[in-house]
Amino acid sequence: MPQASAGSGILKIKQHWISVGSMKGHASADSPSKTYTPRPEPVRDYAAESLEFQKEFRALRDQWMRDTRHFSVTEQIAIHPAYLRIIGRGSRVIPLIMAEMRERPGLWFCALTALTGKDPVRPEHYGKLKEMTTDWLKWWDRSDDVGR
Repeated sequence: MPQASAGSGILKIKQHWISVGSMKGHASADSPSKTYTPRPEPVRDYAAESLEFQKEFRALRDQWMRDTRHFSVTEQIAIHPAYLRIIGRGSRVIPLIMAEMRERPGLWFCALTALTGKDPVRPEHYGKLKEMTTDWLKWWDRSDDVGR
């Protein structure tokens, strides 16, 4: 059963002292030899997280492409729920979008502008898928601070 002394800020549980006021690894005045040792952070499997993230991206991309393949209005394509969910994933998707653009150009420009706050497309290239894609890929190749 936990025992606490009134006003001391110290709680004794199973012979382990934890100082409520000094939980950063320091001994308390009441128990100088007993220190709080923080629990180590669990080991994260970043590779597995990354694979899962890529899998989610591909599923959303496939849904977006499948559902919008007959659309001719860019605004309709850019407000599709899967497209918006891709944007909602944040800057981590930028490398995936750029890899996608290298393989097959698509209407990723709204997503990239939303995610980066940039628009590297030269004015004379607007409306030209190949040139717009090239401008973004050149920007990506020169950029070293976004999503990497």
